Parts: sequence; structure tokens; C-alpha cells
Amino acid sequence: MKKFEYQKYHSLSNSFIIVDQENLKLFSVKIAQQICNINVGIGADGIIFVEKKKNQEYNLLIQNSDGSDGQFSGNGLRCAAAYIFEKESIDQAFFNFSKKDSIFCKRKNSQILSTFSLSKQENLPKPTMISINDIEVAGYFINIGNPHFIIIAPSQMKRDDYKNSLIKVLSIAPNHNISWVQIIENDLLFIKTYERGVGFTQGCSSAILATLELLHHQKAISDGIINIKTDGGNVESLIDKKTETIRLSAYAELICTGMYYKKLTTKA
Repeated sequence: MKKFEYQKYHSLSNSFIIVDQENLKLFSVKIAQQICNINVGIGADGIIFVEKKKNQEYNLLIQNSDGSDGQFSGNGLRCAAAYIFEKESIDQAFFNFSKKDSIFCKRKNSQILSTFSLSKQENLPKPTMISINDIEVAGYFINIGNPHFIIIAPSQMKRDDYKNSLIKVLSIAPNHNISWVQIIENDLLFIKTYERGVGFTQGCSSAILATLELLHHQKAISDGIINIKTDGGNVESLIDKKTETIRLSAYAELICTGMYYKKLTTKA
């Protein structure tokens, strides 16, 4: 019988089980699937392992609910930051993913602010044209530490069109996070995302970051504050040309905390 302490957080209704890195040896693909399954485990979109590197700097590792490597998650980052801020009684820290530059986060009231460097895009992604219900739309491949395929959806597309077109889009962009983006106004976007290893989510902050990167380099949006609507809540972003950064601001909340007891087999 194995056991470990955990805390479960969510941001934009995207939930994560937070555990210390020392428990990583207990986990496998099968165990991650079991624990993330709401019927037989705790239930979550993924597991985040937190390791303290040095004072106010932490390493993060993510497993998706299907046991695959999560690489990077903006919502997961926000949840891990909220966990650390409470645990360590601090209001700011740096966090590291394996394929991302160090990310600075700080707490401001109920919001977690995360600051990312704008990537240097020497060559703009070229559009991949797709026909969805006789509507020609442009999709773009962009990698920000995890792979995304961003579809700029015209206003006449309905929400049902997103789900109905998923199989077709996945045949073009397998193993990618798929996002449909509607530009409502110059400073207001709506984003719906299908995350690899998870499925359709209420909100995906890495998709928001990838979309802002793409639209900023296309000069389709201006610097300053851009508001993003998702099914799981709203995110405020600030594109700062001077510092060449994007700041995302949204909530992260504790759902529950506990001790997980289960006969765990480490076989995948």
C-alpha cells in the first residue's frame, strides 16, 4: 500500500493534482490514468510534480490524464504557483518547465500573474487552409514549448462546427493542441481548445499564449491589454513591446487536499 499527500487546484476549470517531486517514483502511465480518472481516482486533467530548485525557484513536471508528458501548461503553472505561494507564504517565484525559459509568477489579490518572453519569430507560420462546412479557414502550426495548431475561425462558424471538424483537423495536425479562435474585437478574443492527452477543455492558457504570439507577429492585434474569453473563465493579457513579454492574469483556486491511499503498481 502506497500513499502520498496531494492538493487539487483548478484554473479556468482545468484541474491538476499537485504533488511533491519525491513521489514521482510511485507513478507510471497506468497510475496517472487511474488517479486522474474521476470514477476510480481523484479525478483531474493532469498531475504536476513540484521540485524546489533553490530559494523562490521551482521545477515543474506534468503528466496528462492519459499518462503522456504534458511538456507545458499555462493553467498548470498557475495552479502550481498558487500551491507554492500558500505553502511557502510567498507572493512571487520563478518556475521552470523542461522546454521553456524560466517563468516569473506573482500573486496579486486573487489573481496569478505569469510573465512570458515573446518568442523570436524569424519566419511567420504559413497558413494551412482547411474547408469546414464549406467555409475556408486558415490554421497555423506554432510551438511554444508544446505544439499547437491555431485555427482562425470566422464569425459565421458555430461552436458545434468546432467539435464536428475535430477528426478532420486532427488528421492534419496529429499530436497537437487544436484551438479555434474568434477575434470578436481588436482587444477581445474567444478561444476553444482540444488538448492532446486530455480532450476538449474549458480553457487552455498555453493555447492563449500561442494565439497571442501568432496574432502579435501577424500584427492582427495591438500591444496593450487583450481580454480572452473561454468557457472556463476570462483571462487578461498584457503585451509589452518594451520588455518583449506577454503577461497572463487569471485565477487559480484550491479544490481539495488529502492523502491518497491505494495499492499502486509501478508497471506501465
